Amino acid sequence: MSVETFPGESCGDVRASHFPQGKSKARSRTVRSLGVIAAGLAALLIQPFLPSLLLCLPWRINLSPSIPRGIYRRTREPLRRDGLVAVCLPPALARVELGRGYLGAGSCPSGATPILKKVLALPGDVIRLTPAGFVRKGRLLPSTAPVRADRQGRSLSPMPFRTYVVPAGRLWLYGELPNSWDSRYWGSVPISSVRETLRPAWIWRRP
Repeated sequence: MSVETFPGESCGDVRASHFPQGKSKARSRTVRSLGVIAAGLAALLIQPFLPSLLLCLPWRINLSPSIPRGIYRRTREPLRRDGLVAVCLPPALARVELGRGYLGAGSCPSGATPILKKVLALPGDVIRLTPAGFVRKGRLLPSTAPVRADRQGRSLSPMPFRTYVVPAGRLWLYGELPNSWDSRYWGSVPISSVRETLRPAWIWRRP
């Protein structure tokens, strides 16, 4: 659209009074309304595919306190002890997770968000759970002592205190916080439940 100037005025001096204000404001409101409607329709169309789209991104943002908050790079590396993994818990555990609000709804088959934990033990490994925490190869892992209640005072039942041999096809997981909800309460999970391996890219807060 061209702007007509008047004698003695430059383009920078064009006054607002030169334009039909009523039509301009009405047009702006119409454009804004159409933009909001288009954005809403786009969100509705994309929503069913959003979990799949997010899985295609090479990064994952973690805001959970279980591991350091930050941005993590998705990888397809072999599982390793102390490696970071995203895991979809079995349905029975996921129902507890959702019911207690430990995590929200997400892309796992159970409808929950994958949990982010470290690999404690792999198939064939020997570990021991004690009142003081996990013992692996004679070393007590810090901040792994089971607690009897979560932050809201709801009861927690740890696994029996004894030595375990990790079965084939399964692994044990742990978090870095004293109140992490992990294998100290529910034991091993199937390796097939591992969604991906992760490596930190940018950490902005430690647990």
